[in-house]
Amino acid sequence: MTDLPAYSGPGGDTMSLLYMLDELDRMQMLLEGEFPECKIGYAYRPGHVTWSAQIGPVLNADNPDALRAAIKRAYAEVLGKISRRAQDAS
Repeated sequence: MTDLPAYSGPGGDTMSLLYMLDELDRMQMLLEGEFPECKIGYAYRPGHVTWSAQIGPVLNADNPDALRAAIKRAYAEVLGKISRRAQDAS
């Protein structure tokens, strides 16, 4: 969670809120560039921001066995990407 000044309403604070949202969007794009395998998001509420990341795809299937197989394939793919990223970082 990121602490932010509370938005107090209409008037002169509107530009401050728009600037803050632009900065949050910019940070989201930076994180997405750094971690392209993740879907990065944030939820703004007056006074704070909560950040989230989803690693890998949202999976759907027609039955539990197909979903289990899809999850295993996705795990293998994500783990491979993380392993390559760790190797590149060292």
